Amino acid sequence: SYKGCHYSECPADYLDLVAEAKDYFARRAREENKLTAKGKPVADYEAADAARARGWAARIRAGKHTPKPQEPAMWAAGEDMAPDVDDIPF
Repeated sequence: SYKGCHYSECPADYLDLVAEAKDYFARRAREENKLTAKGKPVADYEAADAARARGWAARIRAGKHTPKPQEPAMWAAGEDMAPDVDDIPF
């Protein structure tokens, strides 16, 4: 999962999927005329996020930026996830 990561930390293929999803949400927001709490169109923000994701994907593919390999969340805290033999109930 790349939840909580910056676009610059994600692989290009993932960013393409994010851009497609943001485009979908922008279309839906336009159809439903959704507005933010301050009265601005939500679709504009979704479309801008899609463009940012595509821009980062292009930079990464061109070799202008290399994302750092992400450490899986369960190991990031330094926890040993292997159970003790005595803790296994069978």
